[in-house]
Amino acid sequence: MNNKKDLFEDISKNTGLAKKDVQEIFDLIFINVEKSLKSSAEFAVPQFGKFKLVSRAAREARNPRTGEKIKIPAQKAVVFKPSKVLKEKFNN
Repeated sequence: MNNKKDLFEDISKNTGLAKKDVQEIFDLIFINVEKSLKSSAEFAVPQFGKFKLVSRAAREARNPRTGEKIKIPAQKAVVFKPSKVLKEKFNN
């Protein structure tokens, strides 16, 4: 499974739901995750992990091709921290 299309097809096949219904459910989930991040800056899924909205400070960097200094403005980013349960599934 490499992309959303494959994921939707797999879920559709395993649940008997139409692909369109699966896609609508995922769209609603992502809308709610976005709302949660905007309101509380965090969204946790038990036994999976936590999405967190973080602020990154402005900084200077270099263009690797030219060596020219560039300014990167402050920005917000979403980071994911896997749960202990999820980490253990990959390390056992």
